[in-house]
Amino acid sequence: MHRLSVVLSRVARRARLRTTTGAALALLTATAHLLAAQAPAPTVGPDIGKRVVADHGVVAAGNAYASDAGLEMLRQGGSAIDAAVATAFALGVTEPMMSGLGAGGGLLYYDAKTKHAEYLDFYSASGSIVDLGLRSTTSTATPRGVGIPGAVRGLLAAHARYGKLPVAAVLAPAIRLAGEGYTANALLAREVAMSIEKLSATGAKAIFLPGGKPVRAGDHIVQPELAATLRTIAAQGADAFYAGAIGDHIVQTLRDAGSTITRADFAAYQPQWTRPVCTMYHGRVVLSAAAPQSGMQVIEAL
Repeated sequence: MHRLSVVLSRVARRARLRTTTGAALALLTATAHLLAAQAPAPTVGPDIGKRVVADHGVVAAGNAYASDAGLEMLRQGGSAIDAAVATAFALGVTEPMMSGLGAGGGLLYYDAKTKHAEYLDFYSASGSIVDLGLRSTTSTATPRGVGIPGAVRGLLAAHARYGKLPVAAVLAPAIRLAGEGYTANALLAREVAMSIEKLSATGAKAIFLPGGKPVRAGDHIVQPELAATLRTIAAQGADAFYAGAIGDHIVQTLRDAGSTITRADFAAYQPQWTRPVCTMYHGRVVLSAAAPQSGMQVIEAL
């Protein structure tokens, strides 16, 4: 989500897709989105990856497995939100160092047919008890600095409002990738190699440090426990994660490590639908993330 470049990994090309992507565009980042009445001019300069043009829909992600997950939704007749949510959950499996069930984020949605735009804030939140001893230098390094993750409830809230396919279908690619496995790429292998000390102290050691050695590019990675968690979420919804046994286990683990987050805090988390910020730029409307995210800085820069 922090990359300035986007790789178009997989494309729906000339397939008769029963989809509403022509009417709706969902973005899973808080970057500005330019809404234009006409097609944009070609990109100047070399692209990263291969430039592609599609007749019906394009799915872009930092990982090919995740792009395939989104494309699978379009082929099934799903909406742009179905594709976005499937892509996000698949990224949580295949790029665990970048996202996952413990993550948060934002989603900018625009419906070209109704010209309606919304921004969904599902970033992490603090608990009801403030830890006065927390310092910025330790906020991301210890469980005390962990917030309540918003990804599960946020993504499922977006799906509930704009999705067409069943939740089970949307989470199916992620469940399959976790249960049956996927091939580690060079980026994952590098991140694991850089995080050996941290991973050694967690349950992830068995997956990413098999035999005490970091996974390498080309290794097959299977995450059966993650697959089971995803199946539970698919069957029981977000409450299974926030108010059920999964949430209880997460909260207890955090509290054992010094966190002040309570079970009530975890269960009460809710994403927020708001209006995006906007401005005119050379005759076009630019939409971006609402406060407290950095959308206003984008608007001011323009």
